[in-house]
Amino acid sequence: MQIPHRFSVLEGEINLDKLKILCLHYKKYAEALLCFEVGNANISFAKIKLFDSDRWVDAEGTYEGACRLGDEIVKRWNAYEELESLKAELADAQKALAARG
Repeated sequence: MQIPHRFSVLEGEINLDKLKILCLHYKKYAEALLCFEVGNANISFAKIKLFDSDRWVDAEGTYEGACRLGDEIVKRWNAYEELESLKAELADAQKALAARG
């Protein structure tokens, strides 16, 4: 699926079928950011915030958890394409076995 964008550093549309994401950890700001990895650019689309105040102590206290959550989201998103490929291979193998027997 292609989605349009208005980023001045990118041309064309973003292909969601091939899109990889990554989680950038910024300890200085106690932030975990989810980013699209498009060419040489990392485009932030979400900030993981596990607190409801604007206090630094809360941001710092939840930083490690936010990073772990971000890393898990990235792992699952990026594994999806590989899982779809494996499902297609399995379906082909099942058809081949059904044709034999």
